[in-house]
Amino acid sequence: MMLRLGALLVICASCAAAGCRGTAVERDLPVTRKPQSGVLNVIPKPMRLVMGDGQFTLKPSTAIVLDRGSDELRWMAGNLAENLRQVSGFDIPVLDRPAEGAIVLTLDGADPWLGEEGYELAVEPESVTVRAPAPAGLFYGTQTLIQAFTLGEPKGAADCLRIKDKPRFQWRGFMLDSARHFQQVETVERVLDLLARYKMNRFHMHLNDDEAWRLEISKYPKLTEIGAFPASREKSMGGFYTKAQIRHIVEYARRRHITVIPEIEIPGHATAALYCYPEFTCKGEPFPHGDEAPWYFQGVAGRKAYCPGRPETIEFLRDILTETMDMFDTPYIHIGGDERPGGWAECPRCQQKMKDLGLADENALQNWLMKQVSSFVDSKGRRTVAWAANLRDGIPEGQIIQGWHAGHSAEAVRQGADTINSECGYVYLDFKWPAIGLEQIYSFDPVPPGVTPDQASHVLGAEAPLWTEMVSFDEVVFQRMFPRLFALSEVVWSWPQGRRFSEFEPRAQRHIEWLDAHGIGHHREGDEY
Repeated sequence: MMLRLGALLVICASCAAAGCRGTAVERDLPVTRKPQSGVLNVIPKPMRLVMGDGQFTLKPSTAIVLDRGSDELRWMAGNLAENLRQVSGFDIPVLDRPAEGAIVLTLDGADPWLGEEGYELAVEPESVTVRAPAPAGLFYGTQTLIQAFTLGEPKGAADCLRIKDKPRFQWRGFMLDSARHFQQVETVERVLDLLARYKMNRFHMHLNDDEAWRLEISKYPKLTEIGAFPASREKSMGGFYTKAQIRHIVEYARRRHITVIPEIEIPGHATAALYCYPEFTCKGEPFPHGDEAPWYFQGVAGRKAYCPGRPETIEFLRDILTETMDMFDTPYIHIGGDERPGGWAECPRCQQKMKDLGLADENALQNWLMKQVSSFVDSKGRRTVAWAANLRDGIPEGQIIQGWHAGHSAEAVRQGADTINSECGYVYLDFKWPAIGLEQIYSFDPVPPGVTPDQASHVLGAEAPLWTEMVSFDEVVFQRMFPRLFALSEVVWSWPQGRRFSEFEPRAQRHIEWLDAHGIGHHREGDEY
């Protein structure tokens, strides 16, 4: 294939300060020229793309060739074949032998600089090759290829090109709040499919809060017998995930190279759990609730927090976390840590604990409790994530801090901690459109201003939370996600050099048309929520 090469732009040395994590800057090459047709419709934008002449068109004779066999790679090839069947109508076989006119998936000969998630894609008139050093990169290459065929002109044809691509950030996340409104497993699967399509690799499940508890815990059955079913007129508020369902979700995500992070809120946002087991409150006795929807458990008694002055509270939390870690085969466990309600100042047990430990105030007591929980999780070979709170009291060693206000992530990296930037003014998907629209998200840089290059290396990436107090039905989840997730995926994957909103917007429109064609909800002009 004869390639038409444009001028290659070298990323400036200030890249390191923008969170590039020490990448060899001379290889970070942006898109060189506008393609003839649909390739620029790919989201997120590839790091380097060079266009060629002609197209590769799917035919009845097209096959996918896998150069080595494993269950993981065979599933990946089958997933590609199914997506291409939907585009072309052809049943595309997966072969383990060479074939003419084939789409080849290979882990051989790739540039190791691409890392675990990078890939190379070459589309020529008579063949297609996706090459990567590791299976995750190979999967992301297939997602780019699926978009190229799906949104190409004509459909089922991909323009000839060469791509070399890798992500800017390792943490490309989306959080779904299942506590306030419960989502069916089928909805979670659909969310995971769409996250994978746009190269998102972290799915954060917010599983308990003041309003409900959504995770089966065998040792404490009342958590789901009572805590999963708030007395509400809204049926969508009732339900929980069984252990079998969680293991299915984790495996479903793993196939798509998505890590699932469960969140167990500590010490606050725990009213539903404490209504079920009030012996772990400061007063240690049942408390009243209101029957009004939707905030059933906090009702007339208000929000509750676990009592750290009771030794049995620590055991309760360890038991829950042990069963949680057994369900979630993941390196990360989120332990909450934000917005603790009052009560500890009036609790004699908490005050005695502070005296025994020499702690100055209730914030220091919370920090002590979070360190106990974090150390326990660490002892099981996992790493904790926590919302930014009480940063002035210190951060448990190894803990990842998730910041949601301006300054949170900057303070975390100044203390040497890794951080996920979820600054609410840019990426909270429960916020109304247009206050947070496409352009606002697209302007977001996960690396906070004013940090040094070394501090910037602690920014793992970004995550967009979707809190669901006002999301009553599963279909509204997609209305809140899209098209805003398109902008987020480009912020966390694509490199900032050469990115422009004016160039992104028409690509996003093509993907909105794809959502419409597949019956996937999204924000429309004039929507009220």
